[in-house]
Amino acid sequence: MLRMQTAARPDWEKRVSDQGLVFHTTDEGPYWNEGVYYEFTAAQIDVIEAATNELHELCLDEVQHVIQHRRYAQLSIPEVVIPMIEKSWEEEWPSRFPPSTATIR
Repeated sequence: MLRMQTAARPDWEKRVSDQGLVFHTTDEGPYWNEGVYYEFTAAQIDVIEAATNELHELCLDEVQHVIQHRRYAQLSIPEVVIPMIEKSWEEEWPSRFPPSTATIR
């Protein structure tokens, strides 16, 4: 992996905000460092991808464990959201709320 220096894009704040990172700048200055990027080899990408996939599987296993053993209280998960968690797990939703249920009441 190589850490490369680059010039900041002139519209970087808008581009970063458009991707959902809205806290890119704090009172102390930019949180997002637009002046560098990282260059990876294909082999390094393969290693990162394999580790990411393994971590994802471990996370899914843990979610299954929490649901099966009803360990919600130990994770401070409010009872009101448990039905939504279980429904999303059963229906295999993506890792975000579908638009129709974005508001928890």
